[in-house]
Amino acid sequence: MLNNINLTTKITASMAAIIVGMLTIGLVSYSGIHKIGEEIKEIAEYEAPLLSAVVEIEKDILKEEI
Repeated sequence: MLNNINLTTKITASMAAIIVGMLTIGLVSYSGIHKIGEEIKEIAEYEAPLLSAVVEIEKDILKEEI
């Protein structure tokens, strides 16, 4: 079957398949990175108030020790 196809057609088809594969990989990677970015934002929103509370507690402890 492949013996009957022209060489330029084979090259064109393989290049098209490679481009489609690269686009698919790119879209999946972008989607994954976007999800990771959203999770990092959520963690930062949760951690920031907690971190400031810990800092305030440490300040109070140091004031008591002095």
